[in-house]
Amino acid sequence: MKVLQRIAYLNVGIYPFTSVFLIVYCFLPALSLFSGQFIVQTLNVTFLTYLLIITITLCLLAMLEIKWSGIALEEWWRNEQFWLIGGTSAHLAAVLQGLLKVIAGIEISFTLTPKQLGD
Repeated sequence: MKVLQRIAYLNVGIYPFTSVFLIVYCFLPALSLFSGQFIVQTLNVTFLTYLLIITITLCLLAMLEIKWSGIALEEWWRNEQFWLIGGTSAHLAAVLQGLLKVIAGIEISFTLTPKQLGD
């Protein structure tokens, strides 16, 4: 296998576990609203610089991804939305199912049913 293929396989293997961090990322602002405590206690220049660097880096990564894939911005944004939905639902459920199987030996089975075609 080539180096990029190995990295891609590693990414696919680790990808579901990012759902745990994504859940924290999504719910942390809501928890701070309920508790009345802000996530960052004090805003200083160091924190704002760090935040600016992260934001610029994410924007540059998004532009590179759009350029390399050759898709429109709207298509890329739709893909990001599906990634967020999958990361906060299906991937988290898969990680929990895997942990239950490995740690507790609990096997959860499910049956795929065919989609009924409507008339």
